[in-house]
Amino acid sequence: MDDSDKVREAGPGEVKAAEIVSIGKPHLETKLSIRDENGNKLPEMTVGEICVKSPCVMPGYYNSPATTKQVLADGRLKTRDLGFHRDGEFYFCSRKDDMLAFVAPGGTALVAIENKAGEKNELLLLVELERSREAHDFAGKRLTLQTGIYEKTGVLVNRIAFCGRNVIKKTTSGKKRRNAIRSSFLAGVADILYIS
Repeated sequence: MDDSDKVREAGPGEVKAAEIVSIGKPHLETKLSIRDENGNKLPEMTVGEICVKSPCVMPGYYNSPATTKQVLADGRLKTRDLGFHRDGEFYFCSRKDDMLAFVAPGGTALVAIENKAGEKNELLLLVELERSREAHDFAGKRLTLQTGIYEKTGVLVNRIAFCGRNVIKKTTSGKKRRNAIRSSFLAGVADILYIS
């Protein structure tokens, strides 16, 4: 996926390729669409929010019109899942909630590891970055992430590891394999660029 949110088929042996398996075609009475932030339909092979229109979609949140307005538009449920479509089939990429500045969709994983004293677990956020000839401002990126996560969730993540591509291991359906990610980090085989 590039900066324009377009996806394309990878060529043979392409290093930065990611395997994504179709989640299938919608049920007869269910309509799926991929939309941008303004609710406009996006063309094939373009990443956007997966929206669902179906008799099964909830009518809204009880006594909460403001929240209902955030998640429903013209009877469509905005799932906060990011994906694209091609030839009538839909593909899931990541959660919209995973989107952070300068981080690709699905390019983060939060895992629990023992702290240096070995007394308790602490959270470590792994963040994939492109290897670049230019030096990354790791301290600036770390602060941006910490601030954004804290403002959104109230959780302060102290430890952040920036790593190369393909450290965030996933199943063919796009789910993060947290145990495998944690194990490769603890074994010292993950491509770590910087850790705080």
